[in-house]
Amino acid sequence: FFQAEDGIRDDLVTGVQTCALPIYTQCLGNLGIIEFQQKNYDVALSHMLEAEGLYKKYGIESNIGVLYLSLGDIYLAKKNIGLASSYYSKALENGRELESIDDQRYAYLGLSNCEEMKRNFSAAYDYIKKYNVLNDSIFNFKSSRKQTSLLQNYEMEKRDRSEEHTSELQSPDH
Repeated sequence: FFQAEDGIRDDLVTGVQTCALPIYTQCLGNLGIIEFQQKNYDVALSHMLEAEGLYKKYGIESNIGVLYLSLGDIYLAKKNIGLASSYYSKALENGRELESIDDQRYAYLGLSNCEEMKRNFSAAYDYIKKYNVLNDSIFNFKSSRKQTSLLQNYEMEKRDRSEEHTSELQSPDH
């Protein structure tokens, strides 16, 4: 009986993993991030590498840039600069493909940190300049969007006041 129960449980877990694989894979990545934040680097790495294997095996494309950035962070914290650089480079490539400024920005920051640890300050400076350019573009985009929103609100309020004034003038009480 217990062997059958274990078999069913295994089949159930396999079914859940297969049907909801992208969610399961993302959960593994999130567990890795939590473990990383608690400085449990080996446990974090285990979760992240399992997630990476599933991403590759099943062709899951969503959020792989974040996974690469996280793997870069873990390897950097473990002072494995070669693997950290490799994952930051993968994140940068993925960010370019998806036009994700955020992923590109963090990849440049990670690459800068790697070069700094290698004492290659010239390359570190080049990467941090690229990070700053993207950082500024995000700030400018947000500022522009905020200005547009404020202008739209002003125009709507102005139109509403004008309509109220017009309706007051047209009312029989005037």
